[in-house]
Amino acid sequence: MHLAGQPSRPGGSSCGFVAAAAQLGSQNRQNKALVDKVDAQGKKFDFILYGDSITQLISRESKAEWAALFPPSKGWVAAALGVVGNDDEDLTWRIIAGSERPKLAPRCIALLIGSNDVNGRVPTATIKKYMDYLLQYLQGWLAAPLGVSGNDVEDLTWRIIGGSELPALAPRCIALLIGSNDVNSHTKLEDHISYLDYLVGYLQAAFPDTQLILWKLLPRQGLDMGPANQAYHALAKRRGLTWVACGRQLDADDPSILYDGTHPTPPTQTQLLRCLAPAVYRLVGKSMRRQATPLGTGGSAAPAPAPAAAGGPGGAAP
Repeated sequence: MHLAGQPSRPGGSSCGFVAAAAQLGSQNRQNKALVDKVDAQGKKFDFILYGDSITQLISRESKAEWAALFPPSKGWVAAALGVVGNDDEDLTWRIIAGSERPKLAPRCIALLIGSNDVNGRVPTATIKKYMDYLLQYLQGWLAAPLGVSGNDVEDLTWRIIGGSELPALAPRCIALLIGSNDVNSHTKLEDHISYLDYLVGYLQAAFPDTQLILWKLLPRQGLDMGPANQAYHALAKRRGLTWVACGRQLDADDPSILYDGTHPTPPTQTQLLRCLAPAVYRLVGKSMRRQATPLGTGGSAAPAPAPAAAGGPGGAAP
């Protein structure tokens, strides 16, 4: 498995132990079936023990003790998911690509893995690399920027309602940065805001517990974004959205900031994301600790500056 992408198969090549592919596949399928069953019931695991043959033995030979310690009769949803011969690389594949990760985040996860790495004389640095990668994956955020070039508010509304970009489970937070192309195409402001209001209303009805952020439109060379942003700010107040004005200081005439007068350069993107992040952290309820640098990026991450452009419902004036 290469860390830059998803692993392609079970059965890591880093250990001396070679297990029958059919056995590995069978045990992975059994684990997946158990995870799928809990997912289908809409339940959340209280506890998952991930591991190798030791965990597999626990699941087969210690059922009574497991049930006594984590009794289903008292509401426990717990599972020991092991595959014989697995190493760190195998377990990473099982969780990321082998469908042993449940849809709802478990309350607790324990990892009992690595004996086969030692048995296979895998270098310590390699073991650490895979464990770091797996832990970052398990601890990381499920977050994604979903954009389509040239889209306006009406296009985004279609993508969410009719284009299958609406997730099955409610996100904790959604931010909307859309509408620059409406201004550029001279859409009537009342129509522009009507489309946006409809989209916001749909999201609030679909996901009543999701926190919504409305992001002030970025400057655009040759265009006056003021009227649209004033209307956006009023909508945010009326709908109870969190208003963020990250990017209000950008110079659209400076190609080192907006390379074509519209789109931010990579350093500007970094500045914008670091401005947005505190509002997301606050709304989602996670601490503002700096995340570990992803493997393969090299270097160390600089601390994020303290932004002053993110507010509460309605936020600061545009």
